[in-house]
Amino acid sequence: MPTAPLVLTFDVLERAEAARSALIDAGFARDAVQVRAREDEAGATQGDFTVGSGRAPTASASNYDVNFGHEAKRGQVLMIVESDDAQARARVLGIVQPFGAIDVEQRTAGAA
Repeated sequence: MPTAPLVLTFDVLERAEAARSALIDAGFARDAVQVRAREDEAGATQGDFTVGSGRAPTASASNYDVNFGHEAKRGQVLMIVESDDAQARARVLGIVQPFGAIDVEQRTAGAA
């Protein structure tokens, strides 16, 4: 019986695409690994243009640089991997984690 798909998040599309290529190179079926970039109307989670990051300016960095200069969107790229069993899931995680993958199931397990 197939297991539920493994859902991973990435902060950067290029890292997700590199992780997908690594999975395919490791023998996973091309159609079993999907990458989806999503947009969020709420905007960035760091360096937001309306509230910034809440940091004080320094002698070497202006208020803009420390608060708005480095916008970051967290978890904006999803990867869905179809796998057959727990061993395959563990193998997937071993391959994608160096690319910055976060397992959504593990991240949300403590939130219930």
